[in-house]
Amino acid sequence: MMDGAGKGPEMALIAESVANANARIRFFRICFGQASTDQRIARSEVAAILGDLGRGGRIVYTWTSPADLSRREVRLAFLLLQCLESALAYGGKVQVTRGETGWSILADAPRLKVDHALWEVLTEPRAPAEIGANQVHFALVPE
Repeated sequence: MMDGAGKGPEMALIAESVANANARIRFFRICFGQASTDQRIARSEVAAILGDLGRGGRIVYTWTSPADLSRREVRLAFLLLQCLESALAYGGKVQVTRGETGWSILADAPRLKVDHALWEVLTEPRAPAEIGANQVHFALVPE
């Protein structure tokens, strides 16, 4: 029997990795799962998902919104966060705010990795960018 099993930095790292993987699955379910037009998501659920994603990750998220939101709105915000993740390849901070006039998503990073053709798809859906499977979120945002 191993002495100290279940304790120590190794187990903490494993627990953090599991929490991050579970958060990523919940994040993807919101991004790519079916949603009815009247489905709602609590701010606490969104904050928990983003908190688990940010813990131990390279990007830290701050989310400010009303108590509950339309799942369609959260889906759009999460798709945009995926777009930002590609630009924040070296880490950074993202602040998402849902105010009275709409959404504001701000990112801050020491270094960016921007594929201009992909970002053009967000404003011009017929832009000629080559979109791979790992970039499908860029194509889904305009829809």
